[in-house]
Amino acid sequence: MAITDDIALLEKFDFFSKMTTEQLRLLIFGAERKEFATGEIIFTEGQPAESAYVVLSGTVNLYRQNSQPNQPIDIINKNALLNELALITKVNRPFTAIAQSNTKTLKINRIVFLKLINEFPEITQHIYDYVSERMRELASNINHLTDLKKN
Repeated sequence: MAITDDIALLEKFDFFSKMTTEQLRLLIFGAERKEFATGEIIFTEGQPAESAYVVLSGTVNLYRQNSQPNQPIDIINKNALLNELALITKVNRPFTAIAQSNTKTLKINRIVFLKLINEFPEITQHIYDYVSERMRELASNINHLTDLKKN
């Protein structure tokens, strides 16, 4: 995949959508391409999350420790972003990710992302807006689940 393809892909994610082409180029240069064979663990639930992953090709199954054994909670295909909040704060992985097929990823490290924010502080307002919206969605989902339990 050419760097222009990587930039075009990152631009599609809300998290990165307000970044300039040059900022995305710098982010990609600091990222690590990783390949995972079928069945290989990409990361494990509960581990400290110090990076986000962009799935460039392949399929990834997501599992939770408290879900049914061998039953994924979600199946992620190419052109997906996993654990983007790990780029801005210390969190633990909320699920285990296992390659269902040979999978290529772009691993973006928090340190690289934070250096980019320090160099281009205008990015922070968009990130703040993004996180705020995610929090509103989470609160709405919790309220919806609470209403379902009442009925």
